[in-house]
Amino acid sequence: MKVGLLTTWNTPDAVAEYSRTLVEGLLTREDIELTVLGSRNQDEQALAEPEEFVLASFDVMPSERDGRDQLDVEPILALGLDVLHVQYTGGLYNLPRLNELLRRFEGLRVVTWHDNVAPEGLEWNRFDAAVTHREGVGPGAPEVLAHPVRSLPPLVRTFGSGRTREDVIRPVCERNGWVFESLAQTPDAAANPWKAWQDLHDWLRGADAIVLWYDDDPLAGSSGAARTAIATRRPVIVNDTSWFADLPQQSGAFYKVRDDPAALQATLREILRQDSMIERWSPQASANRHVALYQAALERRAAEPQAPPARRGLRGALRQALETLGARLAGLRRLRARLVLPRRLRRRGAEAGGDPPAAL
Repeated sequence: MKVGLLTTWNTPDAVAEYSRTLVEGLLTREDIELTVLGSRNQDEQALAEPEEFVLASFDVMPSERDGRDQLDVEPILALGLDVLHVQYTGGLYNLPRLNELLRRFEGLRVVTWHDNVAPEGLEWNRFDAAVTHREGVGPGAPEVLAHPVRSLPPLVRTFGSGRTREDVIRPVCERNGWVFESLAQTPDAAANPWKAWQDLHDWLRGADAIVLWYDDDPLAGSSGAARTAIATRRPVIVNDTSWFADLPQQSGAFYKVRDDPAALQATLREILRQDSMIERWSPQASANRHVALYQAALERRAAEPQAPPARRGLRGALRQALETLGARLAGLRRLRARLVLPRRLRRRGAEAGGDPPAAL
């Protein structure tokens, strides 16, 4: 199925960011040949170069300083798309050109309403199917499909002056598909230079969980690293050794577990378990629902009775006009024959001096 997504793209815009999550899901499907019919972005509005699946197709009306507001109808029609899916928000497109595209496009026309701004001149009834993200948005009766949520792997971080056991934490993360990063000090100081506390605090706050896993040491005092981690208000897990003996077993987002990698794994799994909302609304799930909508709408169109196709092009139109004219001329000749022939017969009878023939 060849799908064209008309949307802002690679520009600081909420619709562009929404479309990117949907595209991430659509690109995973082998049955979809996707073309993003993206915006032409100028200067600081251009965040990146277009990808290979992107065709710059329109100027964004509110952001074009030089007055350009074109929408490239002919190049879009030339793609031979099965589905044209328009991401619509008020004032985004050149309205006459969008209406022309909707009138001339022969495939399935789908719209996603991102707001309730549908101007009077928009021929929205030409869309075969409509989508929105919540009830009450957009004209007609759009189908509600949830806004997608990216499903990203959790990030686990550790740090310290060489005591934390990366060899324990890393395998646990690898087995569970979690990303592991460390700022632990090593003999090679250049690899992980010491960070000022504020920089370290900011780095740790980017983690989904912080782990400090130390060997027991009867000569140990109390861990200052644990306090640095707790200050981030992120989930913190430590093992039950002398370094953390003065800390409680659990308080808020702080957990002290037995000195066993299995206990670390079980606690991390509980903290990092996937929210079912993310699974339901992932880009892949959203793409699957959109494709199902396309297929159902195409099946409905195929089941509808189709009008005889009109001849296309100048020659076809001329031929059709000549045939219509020929049929009308033939009808006029038949009518003339019925009216003129009886008069001729009566005239000939009068000239011969006989009685006029009976009317035909």
